[in-house]
Amino acid sequence: MWVALVHDLVSVGLIAADVVGPNWLPVFVLANPATAFRVLALQSVPTVTGGMADVLVGSGVTTPVLAAALVAWSVAGAWLASRLIARRSV
Repeated sequence: MWVALVHDLVSVGLIAADVVGPNWLPVFVLANPATAFRVLALQSVPTVTGGMADVLVGSGVTTPVLAAALVAWSVAGAWLASRLIARRSV
């Protein structure tokens, strides 16, 4: 939970401070699985939420790309876990 919060704060801070341009927002969304899931969930709700939620939903990342990113995060986590388990001596 804290990692997602810090990631979001750093991402928004970098964009707001003009360190990186707003075209980096999709990269930041896809770099954090919690944010990718949040944007995916917000895109499926037909309400206007306002604030940061509108910025995230308006990031230009499509639903298939978000779903693919979440699958990639899951596969990468499972692969890494299997590699770490394989290295252990039983």
